Amino acid sequence: ITVSVMALYVIFGDPDPLRPNPLSLEKFAGYHNHLRKTVGYMLDSRKMRVSILEYKRDQMLALLLQWLVMDMFTLQQVATLHGTLESLTRYCAWARPWFFAIQNAMRRILQQRFYFLKRQHQRHKRREQQLRDVMPAALVHRISQILSREQAQLLWDKRAIPSPVTAAIRFCIQSLFDNLSDRTNDWGQQIGHIIPRDLTFTSLGDASEDAGGGYCDLLRFWFQVNWSPATLQQIGLPHKHSNRIHINQLEFVVVLLQYAAVLTRIRDLDTLELQAAFLPGGFPALPRLLIKTDNTVGMSWANRVTSSSPRGQALIPIFAALLDNSPVGINCSHIPGELNIDADFVSRPPPNHLSLTSFERRQQIFHQAPRMKSWDIFVPSTELCSLLTSSLCSGQCLAQPVMPRRLGHFVPGDSISYSLPAI
Repeated sequence: ITVSVMALYVIFGDPDPLRPNPLSLEKFAGYHNHLRKTVGYMLDSRKMRVSILEYKRDQMLALLLQWLVMDMFTLQQVATLHGTLESLTRYCAWARPWFFAIQNAMRRILQQRFYFLKRQHQRHKRREQQLRDVMPAALVHRISQILSREQAQLLWDKRAIPSPVTAAIRFCIQSLFDNLSDRTNDWGQQIGHIIPRDLTFTSLGDASEDAGGGYCDLLRFWFQVNWSPATLQQIGLPHKHSNRIHINQLEFVVVLLQYAAVLTRIRDLDTLELQAAFLPGGFPALPRLLIKTDNTVGMSWANRVTSSSPRGQALIPIFAALLDNSPVGINCSHIPGELNIDADFVSRPPPNHLSLTSFERRQQIFHQAPRMKSWDIFVPSTELCSLLTSSLCSGQCLAQPVMPRRLGHFVPGDSISYSLPAI
């Protein structure tokens, strides 16, 4: 800061009666501590955390309160809400799904108006010819600019029929408002989860239309889940059926289960001795997980915490709830299917797998990957399986997911009481 001030005077000269002071003294703060205000955010270098400013919270609450009493909205109104939420939810994983749900509503409005503009395109062609006939040759190059301005005016016309505030949009806004109203909820994120860092763990997973599975070499666990009869019924629906469960959703469920398994493993390793057994060099304060999947859509959903698919968006709030105040950061990357051999084998049981006992299926997996025989098996809790099944089959999320206290537990690979869970 001192050098910056000195540079101002070196470049612009010292202030005198004829030269204004290049340093804005009314905005200059000469003292700084561990708290630093940036544009819209507070940076705490002791907690190593970035969070929104209180006046930004107040502004957002006032804007959301207006929306809670609105029945209709214009494109300009939702664009204002979208821009504000995009900034405030950048470092708040919990709120991102609700922001993107509103973004998807805005996208649908834009699509409707786009098709309307497309129908007007033929008129614009005639309009272009009319302008060419009457405009001087020196101004013909401005025709495209004039037509673009007319299209923009039509797109953002205040007189256009407003769109209704649907129940889904109102729920998203109410959820954001309730959370912001509670001043104990810190809308922020650890800096260690924002900046690129070395990865601590790597897990791999895969899904098929029969089952899903994943594993982590360093934390020495694996899991397999079968799809329940209700899920299988919706998987088998015709491709254009609105209730059909797509493979992208199944792949993302496996991503969620991998993250839940790592969180469970980390929370179980509550002593240095247990941690040293898996990571002799010691656990970092904020470990980071890399999930590898051969499904690029699921990878995109995990990295962006959103989905343009309505049925995919139903699963995103569960992922955001797992991320909320989580000590484990996450990255998701793509692995070619031909290299994802073990996860592929776990997720693709033989045609007669329903008649196999849990012991027989495990022996098949251990024959394919002998190292897994000494590992633990992650068993997701009944509550987590129920939550995933509900969001997967209903294709919608009209309530903030309540995460179970225990996401699951581990059993030894040779446990006689283990049975395959179903989602």
